[in-house]
Amino acid sequence: MGVTFFLITNVVQTNISSLEIIVSMAVAGAIIRAAIGGWMNDKFGRRTAILVADFLFFIGAVVMASTPNP
Repeated sequence: MGVTFFLITNVVQTNISSLEIIVSMAVAGAIIRAAIGGWMNDKFGRRTAILVADFLFFIGAVVMASTPNP
């Protein structure tokens, strides 16, 4: 996740604490997904788990693309 910090600083002109929050939220999302990913695979199957993850990723991309300012 270290590279994320430098990529974001090139796109968004913001302070350091905001960037730390953005990177921390990305790590928190990965931890949460890893925690429930195995359970979803066992319960619903790998294909359904991947489709759910893809759908959530798509929704996140739409939300980020629809913001008026970075």
